[in-house]
Amino acid sequence: NATGDTMYFLRQGVCRMAVSDNDLPAQPLIPSEGRLLYGLAVQPSTGYIFTSDAIDYVQTGKVYQYRQDGTLIRSFMAGRIPGSFCFIGE
Repeated sequence: NATGDTMYFLRQGVCRMAVSDNDLPAQPLIPSEGRLLYGLAVQPSTGYIFTSDAIDYVQTGKVYQYRQDGTLIRSFMAGRIPGSFCFIGE
């Protein structure tokens, strides 16, 4: 995250933990729910979590935007194998 005290990573979904924690979280903040989560980013100015689903590496993928508590804000289609995010003006 922007303050450097929390890290996010993909492990059966999107997991969040404090950098000072010694143990991995028991459950993901955002479960994968059968999706092939491929990319992950946290927008520095808002703390919004973005993740992408590569689906099958052939068809158009999908991007999901979440609040910091894991609540889905929106989703939209992206290009094939979306894996990186860029936040202009951050």
